Amino acid sequence: MKKRIISILLIITMCASALVAFGACGENSFPDDSGDVMPDNGLTFELAEGGYAVSRYAGTDKEVIVPGEYKDKPVVAIGVKAFSGCDKVTSISLPSTIRTIGVGAFTNCAGLTSITIGRGVEIVDYGAFNFCSNLKFIYCEAESKPEGWSEEWSRGCSAEIVWGYKG
Repeated sequence: MKKRIISILLIITMCASALVAFGACGENSFPDDSGDVMPDNGLTFELAEGGYAVSRYAGTDKEVIVPGEYKDKPVVAIGVKAFSGCDKVTSISLPSTIRTIGVGAFTNCAGLTSITIGRGVEIVDYGAFNFCSNLKFIYCEAESKPEGWSEEWSRGCSAEIVWGYKG
């Protein structure tokens, strides 16, 4: 009986973890809606050190342009799993105000084919582009790889990185 209860609890825990990890784009996987939503483009923002961070994308646009400013403060980060599972998004453009791209920020964005990263990005965290199987190009305005770019930025992604991109 004890083994059966433990097995059931383990299955429930595994299912709950899978739902959080692989939530579809547009579904808020956070326990509350404390962030500010930008109604025009489906971006959710939260206060971060030095400005705002994009914490989630729940829009329907195929081409997403993240603004450089929100409520008169710079947008400085793309949060952990902010775009995770957004398989309908094909391209993303990040402004030069972005300094950090969080862990798993674009994980499982199967439709993503290109992303343009402004020259301000200093940190690209672990797994930022995991399983972006159709990502062909990462256009970086920076002339070379920043020191804070994780060596494990991608798994299942073979995108070509174009340094010094002038757009």
